[in-house]
Amino acid sequence: MMNECKMPIRRAFTRRRHSYAAHDYPQRRIATHLAQRLVTVSDMPEGWIIDAGCGIGRDLPLLAQRFGHERLLAVDFSPEALALMPASEVTRLSADLELLPLADAICAGYWSNCAWQWTRPQSVLAQAWRVLKAGGWLWASIVLAGTFPELDRAVRTVGVTSALARLPAETEWEHALGTHSWYACHWEIRHFTFYYPDAETLLHAIRGVGANPTTHSGSPVWTPGRRRALLDALERERTEEGLGLSYRVGFLAACKKGG
Repeated sequence: MMNECKMPIRRAFTRRRHSYAAHDYPQRRIATHLAQRLVTVSDMPEGWIIDAGCGIGRDLPLLAQRFGHERLLAVDFSPEALALMPASEVTRLSADLELLPLADAICAGYWSNCAWQWTRPQSVLAQAWRVLKAGGWLWASIVLAGTFPELDRAVRTVGVTSALARLPAETEWEHALGTHSWYACHWEIRHFTFYYPDAETLLHAIRGVGANPTTHSGSPVWTPGRRRALLDALERERTEEGLGLSYRVGFLAACKKGG
């Protein structure tokens, strides 16, 4: 079952599932930083380790190294993406992260890398809390509002209100996080900038991971005239390193308290 508002997002990610691995270097860098929190955990209950919003399973080798394949539960809202996962021994589940069809307190760990930004903070955190056991750990990286400022400036130059779907701000996540009790909770915000040789490559990198630029109404930005103007506007953002694309990312590591 899935929130109907997410269907366009699901279709975009499903269409790009074959190209995702060629363009997800930013997500790999972010996952590496999130994984630093795994090594600090020494005591966990038994149970599933869920990869929430796993896509084609790029983080599964990292999680298997720490927990073993047999404990992993790969969850994504695109069954087509799940079908591309190479690890056949990992259990798979197609589901909306805000409507998880799982029993209460069934997971020892909950990992989500660059997937929660497509959800509502209160709802997805409530589901994570519900499925975690007491003493279970939550690790999440969340792309925040303020991401892609270079693209935002460029699309405004060509008269489009917004380039991407709205991303929740850190205050929304902090408020949602505060509605639950945790033994330990670490929350930090980091900035990452990745550089591309030209505007076409930059836009292709965004589309390659399913994050298609759209207006608020959902209509494509790429009309012929606007597309040329957008490429020119992005080129004016060039620095010595190339054309930058910047991410604001929240990193969360928290341990659930018992009832």
